[in-house]
Amino acid sequence: MTVTLPSWEDEVIRIEPLTMAHLEFVIALRNNDEVRRYSGRDPFGSHDEALAFVQKIVDNNQSGQATCWVIIEKSSGYPVGNGGAWRMDQQHNLGEIGYSLLPPWWGKGYISRALPPMLDYLFTVQGLHRIEANVDPRNTRSASVLQRLGFH
Repeated sequence: MTVTLPSWEDEVIRIEPLTMAHLEFVIALRNNDEVRRYSGRDPFGSHDEALAFVQKIVDNNQSGQATCWVIIEKSSGYPVGNGGAWRMDQQHNLGEIGYSLLPPWWGKGYISRALPPMLDYLFTVQGLHRIEANVDPRNTRSASVLQRLGFH
């Protein structure tokens, strides 16, 4: 079964499924020192490693094992972040969300705009009953966003 993730937009952002066309953006996001400070991930060691990583995300999007969307600033057309769910357990109807945003777009409300349609999809279409998020305790802005969205 192939899953087709939806896209959404409002007046500020467009959210679309991550594809191989977003490879260079994923590399820039993952290799950004400020983003990595909170994600705990290492930078890509090679272009091939990044390519395999993005291909796995695309495959997981298509199989329904995980979801990953790109957040695009409509005014510039530039991808500024991503978000989605992994560690999805369909048997127990639970999953974990995560997201990243390039630092110039921090504090502009993009994650607050992007997460509600993603969460709605995960609850209504994927049938999840519980969604968790892990936040680096130093990332107080991210924790605040999640609290405003009802995470405890």
